[in-house]
Amino acid sequence: LGLRTLTVIDDAITAVTANRGVTVDWDQIGLDDAAVYELFAAAETVGIFQFESSGMRDYLRKLRPSIFEDLIAMNALYRPGPLDANMIDEYIARKQGTKPVEHLHAKIERVLKSTYGVIVYQDQVMQVAGELAGFSMAKADTLRKAMGKKNPQIMARMKQEFLDGAVARDVPQETAETIFEFCATFARYGFNRSHSASYAMLAYRCAWLKAHYSVEFMAATMSSEMDNTDRIRVLMRECRRLGIPVDPPDINASHAAFTAIGDRILFGLSAVKNVGEGAVEAIVASRDADGPFTTLYDFARRVDARAVNKRAAEALIAAGALESLAGHRSQLMTGLEGAFTYGARAQADRRRGQASLFEGNGGEADTEPVLPDIPAWTVEETWGREKEALGFFVSSHPLSAYADELELFATATTDQAADLPDESEVQIGGVITHVKTQVDRKQQQMAFLTLEDFGGSIEVICFSEPYRRYREILTTDSLVLLGGHLSTREGERPKLILQSASALADALRGAVLDVHIRLTPEQIADGVLDQLESVLSRYDNGNGIVYIYFPMGAKTVKIKSNRLRLEPDRTLVDSLRELLGDDAVYCTRG
Repeated sequence: LGLRTLTVIDDAITAVTANRGVTVDWDQIGLDDAAVYELFAAAETVGIFQFESSGMRDYLRKLRPSIFEDLIAMNALYRPGPLDANMIDEYIARKQGTKPVEHLHAKIERVLKSTYGVIVYQDQVMQVAGELAGFSMAKADTLRKAMGKKNPQIMARMKQEFLDGAVARDVPQETAETIFEFCATFARYGFNRSHSASYAMLAYRCAWLKAHYSVEFMAATMSSEMDNTDRIRVLMRECRRLGIPVDPPDINASHAAFTAIGDRILFGLSAVKNVGEGAVEAIVASRDADGPFTTLYDFARRVDARAVNKRAAEALIAAGALESLAGHRSQLMTGLEGAFTYGARAQADRRRGQASLFEGNGGEADTEPVLPDIPAWTVEETWGREKEALGFFVSSHPLSAYADELELFATATTDQAADLPDESEVQIGGVITHVKTQVDRKQQQMAFLTLEDFGGSIEVICFSEPYRRYREILTTDSLVLLGGHLSTREGERPKLILQSASALADALRGAVLDVHIRLTPEQIADGVLDQLESVLSRYDNGNGIVYIYFPMGAKTVKIKSNRLRLEPDRTLVDSLRELLGDDAVYCTRG
């Protein structure tokens, strides 16, 4: 289970050395790094072994781990049995001091002190039996097995031995019986401590790398999930949250895997669909031997067409991997056929040892053709082809322009939906990537949609009435905010039952939103207030309040406009940000 994680850790360490010139030595890194525990306490654990499910992250926020022991315990406690028995809640309450730490007898205080009096591990059951009843470790292990398997015959015999041993060691029989039942309850679900500790160590090392070398760690993690499109979406979303740019693949810079370059991550060539291992090896080998490719024809001339066929080249162009060459994607795709013909002729001549009559300074082929003079693809076509080649958007995402709308109105993301209860009411923003219509039993048209956001996708069921109401915006490539309730069945991915829909472009329109504006001393000195008033006055016809933050020495003064009442929309937000900067303007619900 942990082998992939071991590879991720090793690859990340190698990347740190290559990218930063730093050697990571675990022997010099303790288990008390404050940044690591801050990461766990904030539940920023996407990519962290055993700690990234939404349920685990909820408990991390409650627990706020501060020592390594907490990580070991969480690995043992976040399992179906302990969760059903509320063991994890008891542990958290005792750690946080909302419940007292109680020990049923002084003899077992030493055994349970590190886990706040809660039995967490099978080892502790054995130690309690030894301390309280004088069991040998061999006999205590037999007891552990009997409890875990719920063997009534062995349990009855060993219970009596436990009670006799405890009474002989001056433990009241009633207390001994309570402790035995306590152990039996917890032993049914327990991990052994070494198992939990091993998991915790892997998690700690992942978290240390993410806290201190996030670019290298995320690149290594993405490389390990190269074949899992849904996981790559989740990890790319985490990169966006961390402020790590993920650049499209580039035949002049990329390798097979994701690569950390400075503070950025470069997409791996092997993640491009229809580009096999042989094609990647041929591209990298040619680049390493003769330098960067300069044109599509240079690429076709140098790379073995038996390794990089036309299908692979088309996928590379669609993915944006040839952006560093002359020409745009439309020209490259249209010129590909001629480039392959040109390249095949050059390679055939080279194999025969012949040179072209027009060979120049060390060149191998006649004058390169010129790329066709045709329009570039539209943004929508570029997105569509890129998604087809990679499984998601990389160079840009249609939703990126609507971060404000998503922040204000979306209550869940597609990847969060899997962890929400059945019938949960949600609003999810995204782009519709697929629409399938059919006739229901009443001969009314309904639709099945696929909605995709930064982190993944979800199936949307749109029955006839909401489909009739919203069908104009429920089309492929539409950017929408969909409301409804989740339908979840065990073992199946959740579905969204549609109840409402709106275009993301209209999400701000009609909502009562307050506008917050931060000004710098330089902007005030430059007379920006007059321009600001001019922009705001055009939208002075709503109910939204304007708050302006003025710097006054070391303090900031917040002033509420008593005159302006805005009806903000996307145009207003864009105009204000163009005037003042992206970070100077934000909205909140009024």
